[in-house]
Amino acid sequence: MYLRFISPWRTRWLNVDYGIFQAAFKCRDDELLPDYLLIDLMNEVDWFKKHLPSPNERHFQYRGGDNIGICWFRDDAQAMIRRARRMVNIMRAGDIWITESCTNKPGHILYRDDYQIIAKPEKSTPTKWG
Repeated sequence: MYLRFISPWRTRWLNVDYGIFQAAFKCRDDELLPDYLLIDLMNEVDWFKKHLPSPNERHFQYRGGDNIGICWFRDDAQAMIRRARRMVNIMRAGDIWITESCTNKPGHILYRDDYQIIAKPEKSTPTKWG
């Protein structure tokens, strides 16, 4: 099983909604949260920068170089999922609603590590907020 935290904002590529990290950066860049929540949110992002492997951009691409991969947490990555849920709670405190989606069929897997995968979604893959 794989889990993804989905925001209400749509990416320009691939027609999927932002994941939790893109949402966090949007909150920062567009000043969508009060300072005290933004500080907490960015502290969580910093924790992930230290503990979650950062795949090379090429892992998000599929034949031809199109950006088509989206990230999912592996369900056995409980520490990562707990921290991601902290981020969700911080954003919800600022009226930004993130949904949690899970699937056994994330699509064609392009990358895998101990905590996450990157997959090219299929039509049946849940990629939308709500």
